[in-house]
Amino acid sequence: MLHILMKSQWSLLLQTVRLQNLHHPLNL
Repeated sequence: MLHILMKSQWSLLLQTVRLQNLHHPLNL
């Protein structure tokens, strides 16, 4: 169960990073 929780948090983190990259494409 803990692994699934961490996995979902990781996906959320990745999503946020992708959104930030979309807003700031120069910040790679």
